[in-house]
Amino acid sequence: MHGTVRVEAAGEGHCRRTDDFCIEAKMFGLGGLIESSIEKELRSARAKECAFLTRWVEKRGT
Repeated sequence: MHGTVRVEAAGEGHCRRTDDFCIEAKMFGLGGLIESSIEKELRSARAKECAFLTRWVEKRGT
């Protein structure tokens, strides 16, 4: 697995974060299952992180 995370300006007071990952598990009969499981966990973690950061920014009033 490897990837990049980019943060770029998206207008006044806003930014956009882009996560780009490549997941490859080469195990006969299990590779696809492992890859989809990792993808699911990454998406879940990203959603939780987004919710946390939104609450944090709202609390700061920024």
